[in-house]
Amino acid sequence: MRLKTFVYILLFAAFIVASLFLYDKQFGAVSFFTISFFFFYLAYREHRKEKKPLSGKKRRKG
Repeated sequence: MRLKTFVYILLFAAFIVASLFLYDKQFGAVSFFTISFFFFYLAYREHRKEKKPLSGKKRRKG
C-alpha cells in the first residue's frame, strides 16, 4: 500500500469520527459539506491527470 493511499484512509477515518461527533451535536450538514471538498479535490486531481499530454515535450511556438 502506498503512503498516499494510507494517508487518505486515515483522513477518511478521522472524518467518520468527526461526522459522528457533529451528528451528535446536530450539525450533520457540516460533515457533508467538508467531505465534498475532499471528493472535489480527488476529482480535480484525476481531471488534471487526463489533461496532461502523453509526451513530456513542450511544443514550440512559431
